[in-house]
Amino acid sequence: MKRHLLKSVLLSVSFVFFMTSCFCSYNGGSESNNDSKPVSANFIRVNGGEVAGPVNGSLVFVENRTVTIKNLLVSDHEVTQNEYQTYCTYGADKPNGAGGEGINYPVYNVSWYDAVIYCNLRSKAENLTPVYKLNGEDDPAKWSGVLCSSFGKYYGPLDGGSTWDSITFDTNANGYRLPTEAEWEYIARGGNNGLPATQTTYAGSNAIDSVAWYQTNSNFRSRPVKQKNPLKGIYDLSGNVSEICWDWSSLSISSSTPATGPATTQTDAYKNRVCRGGNYYFEAAACEVRSRDAIKTYDRSSNVGFRVVRNAD
Repeated sequence: MKRHLLKSVLLSVSFVFFMTSCFCSYNGGSESNNDSKPVSANFIRVNGGEVAGPVNGSLVFVENRTVTIKNLLVSDHEVTQNEYQTYCTYGADKPNGAGGEGINYPVYNVSWYDAVIYCNLRSKAENLTPVYKLNGEDDPAKWSGVLCSSFGKYYGPLDGGSTWDSITFDTNANGYRLPTEAEWEYIARGGNNGLPATQTTYAGSNAIDSVAWYQTNSNFRSRPVKQKNPLKGIYDLSGNVSEICWDWSSLSISSSTPATGPATTQTDAYKNRVCRGGNYYFEAAACEVRSRDAIKTYDRSSNVGFRVVRNAD
């Protein structure tokens, strides 16, 4: 499995002075970009089903593995910088013009830790049941080791060895969350009441340029969400930024792998989480629906973001 994830640069001195390690309450402080109207949050219902492997070309729906996918509400776009900055901030460099900057651009330079903070804070703000807990607590503002800025926006630990690797996942909660890897691939293969008989190489097409920003057409920068053709109303599943999933990374999925992925990382000595879909920096092959990648739980990259889903029922 190839990994080409760009590593974010070290924190600048000025940024270190700006950010503080503290407990603070969200105060609505402004830290948004200077564009006009934000993309509205739209969700597409995707009906679940039982997927029995093997599925042709899949490294997730493998022989003798059966995965039950719940009915889902899937964001039709990757979480934007404007949406993210409503609740959270950056533990490394902020998005910039070189990588794509603006309220309708996908967020990047965020870690798996940052993504779960965002999900729970947004859930609480919208009176939904948060999905993630750390030591039984669902409010990220109270999580040991959480960091915040002078704007009252949160971000996760900056390195490994965090107790946050023990965060639990309430599969029945109705709040915002990261998709599991199986859910992500089900969505990207056009699943709705089961997988369709005919599936495409990329999410929604066999012609990558019609559905994805990738190495050849992106000029090596992200682009505003929802500019390419969608798959059943869902955009950018292939390309633009890679999308972090819930699952620990595993070199191989077997018939005994739970629907939510392995109990711990099996990739190497680092704590890696799955990310899918490829991105603007990747070649076409890495943007195929079948392709898999991974990123450390605390790592932040200029080509990795995330998408949120919710249980529909």
